[in-house]
Amino acid sequence: MVKNYFKIALRNFWKTRLTSLINIGSLAIGIACCIIIILFVKNEWTFDQFHAKSERLYRVYNRTEAPRGGMQNFTYTPFNVTRLMDADYDDLESFSTFSSFPQQVEYKDQNFAETVNMVSKGFF
Repeated sequence: MVKNYFKIALRNFWKTRLTSLINIGSLAIGIACCIIIILFVKNEWTFDQFHAKSERLYRVYNRTEAPRGGMQNFTYTPFNVTRLMDADYDDLESFSTFSSFPQQVEYKDQNFAETVNMVSKGFF
């Protein structure tokens, strides 16, 4: 019975090759887009979940005006902002800063271009 279904499907595929290829290609693109969207949403929902009190974490964004108009959001925030927030907000239990920048590292006469990450004491 299943063999008969495959025969009929193959015959229809050969009769209308272009339409079948368009349908199969569209289905593959649609499935790939759904998988990418699901992976993106999963990453956003599980961000910083390795912390014990992850529901109490907040991230500060820096919003500036773009040179060509519009607004841009950056996750980079100057280090002085944490001191100002500590002084202004009584509900703030602790804070941490995170900085990432490219740096040339030298080890045994070899140079490497590495990304250096720095955090403050309260990160963990």
